[in-house]
Amino acid sequence: MGVKLYALDMSPPVRACMMALGVFNVPFEKILVNVQGGEHLTPEYLKKNPLHTIPVLEDGDITIHDSHAILTYLADTYGKDDSWYPKDVKKRTLVNQKLFFNAGVMFQKLRNITYNIVLKGKKTIEPELLDGVTEGYEFMEAFLSRSKYIAADHVTIADIAILSTVSTQDLILPIDAQKFPKLKAWLEELKATPYCKKYNEEGANALGAYVKKSVSSMGVKLYAMDFSPPSRACMMACDIFGVPFEKIPVDLFNNEHLSAEFLEYYVIQKGRKTLEQDWLDDIVEAYGFLEAFLSKTKYIAADHITIADLAILSFLTTLEYILPVDAKKSREAGSGVYCVVFDILRNIYTEINTNMGVKLYVMDFSPPSRACMLTCEILGIPFEKIPVDLFKGENLTPEYLEKNPLHTIPVLEDGDLILYDSHAIMAYLADTYGKDESWYPKDVKKRALVNQKLFFNTAVIYRRLRNITYYVFQKGRKTLEQDWLDDITEGYDFLEAFLSKTKYIAGDHITIADVAILSHLTNHEYILPIDAKKYPKTSAWLEDFKATPYAKKRNEEGAKALNDLLNKFLTS
Repeated sequence: MGVKLYALDMSPPVRACMMALGVFNVPFEKILVNVQGGEHLTPEYLKKNPLHTIPVLEDGDITIHDSHAILTYLADTYGKDDSWYPKDVKKRTLVNQKLFFNAGVMFQKLRNITYNIVLKGKKTIEPELLDGVTEGYEFMEAFLSRSKYIAADHVTIADIAILSTVSTQDLILPIDAQKFPKLKAWLEELKATPYCKKYNEEGANALGAYVKKSVSSMGVKLYAMDFSPPSRACMMACDIFGVPFEKIPVDLFNNEHLSAEFLEYYVIQKGRKTLEQDWLDDIVEAYGFLEAFLSKTKYIAADHITIADLAILSFLTTLEYILPVDAKKSREAGSGVYCVVFDILRNIYTEINTNMGVKLYVMDFSPPSRACMLTCEILGIPFEKIPVDLFKGENLTPEYLEKNPLHTIPVLEDGDLILYDSHAIMAYLADTYGKDESWYPKDVKKRALVNQKLFFNTAVIYRRLRNITYYVFQKGRKTLEQDWLDDITEGYDFLEAFLSKTKYIAGDHITIADVAILSHLTNHEYILPIDAKKYPKTSAWLEDFKATPYAKKRNEEGAKALNDLLNKFLTS
């Protein structure tokens, strides 16, 4: 057979590619890669894919090593019609947008869990990782409230890509059909398709079972009842300290526990139908005590959160239901640090653009925003720049969420089209306004190589920068973890490997892939300077680009602003 796919059935990206091959009736040779045995690290494999990931597709003289780029290539090359990946620029852009969403959001949220368990041997799933999966479900429900399928009213390759991810997430954190009815219905419909049953079902079940087995193989047992404040306090403590636990429900009403203390609970145990005034007075007195404590320290026992806060919180949320806290008697809550920062950054926006057809909702210090502005500058596209104050929540207004349910920047408006992924925006701008195709070639194989590097930027370069900015800006971290710096170094390794094969990121001429990576690497370089001796090609590539007129105009000041902001947060 002509097409070869280097694969591992448990891998969601591999399953997406196999489903696409099945949909397009492309015969292929599946070559299993033993990741645990290190077969993806052999010189032969690294020559095919410097990122040492799976899948890799070989088709004649082309080798592609990103599942989303593989999907677009297969649809363009073997699709009998364009319904799976429309040729119409606007329709195709919406599919691209959701492919980048899967690469940068849904798959990353799954990988954060599976990487720790499968490759790092962890036995717990941190609560914030499960919260991330839930957030992904919320985004999906929003998409499916606007169209029948992910990117249109018919199935596209975006559905295939996301199906391989969500079908595994559902096994780790089941989708609540009442909370996410459209997502649940979408998943059940696609799971019943022949291509899903043949190429996705077994691998998804295997990965889900592996994760469950690994997590449940270790942990503390906690005998509890969810409505019990002491139980909730202990469960919160377990989550905060990363303690895995098995929750064993105890039915108090069937005397599964015989503690004498519970006989004193009048409402539950004695069947009282009214609340005594003395009880309410006692609650008011307790509120007075707490108010006195909080007048001396920020939290119950100190100026930082302790387990004392957890214990009292679990009770107070129930007391507050019985007798609401009088806000007028309690002290005012302090304002967040982020509200102040944007006032300083407002000075960055000195350029006024009016009466333009294209609108870009941006922040100059945002690398994805700068990538889009660089593209507009290169292609000679006039645009109206609309600053979005993230620190004041302007990205969370109903009006903004209508444009972009992910509440991210940038967002592009061009007539009736609204886009909210920088890579999809860049591809759309090049297809629509590019005077020639050099920046984003129309040749299927050449375009696949550019797409491959765009997805690389989404999932690797951008993600590694965001890991740092998220924890510094939103979580208040004051030091950079060594793992984060190691990840940036690995990114430099990958780029050096690419640039050892071609003059630019995706070929021997500049493309939008170079622009996308440039906007991010100028901030990576600030965090961890590039060693010119170790990475001569990457260093030379970056210095050449930084000197271009479009980089000086649309990237330099914003990159410096982000660097200054990082320094401010780390040292304040």
